[in-house]
Amino acid sequence: MRAGSRAAAVHLRYLLRDGVTRDGSPGTLYSATADRADGRTFVDRSEGDPRQFRFIVAAEDGAALSDLRVFTRDLMRQVEHDMATTRDWVAVDHFNTGHPHTHIAIRGVDEAGENLVIAGAYLAHGIRERASDLVTIELGPESTMER
Repeated sequence: MRAGSRAAAVHLRYLLRDGVTRDGSPGTLYSATADRADGRTFVDRSEGDPRQFRFIVAAEDGAALSDLRVFTRDLMRQVEHDMATTRDWVAVDHFNTGHPHTHIAIRGVDEAGENLVIAGAYLAHGIRERASDLVTIELGPESTMER
């Protein structure tokens, strides 16, 4: 196993540790199509990828969202649309802080096996804007007082 794959496996174990769910249980990894994704299978598919993208989505009003899993899948569909390519990704929702949040890992290749490049500006701002739009769709716009 390459160093990058080892790091990915360690990261996933950390994300799935005890105490991250509402009831203190271990986290559950999921994907675009499965409510239970296998972390080892994801790491195996990632073997040889030049990189892995990992980020956290922490909507300010995340606790008010009806379902973080549905929200994350909607967000990742939008990311795929923006980048005009499907993504191989897994995620886990955490409720172990005052703000529910989701950890997402994306493989470093596209569906054709080519090196995946995500612009820094899109990672820093574009995904955040898409997430904000989805929160607004579900919860409505912020009032002046909330701002």
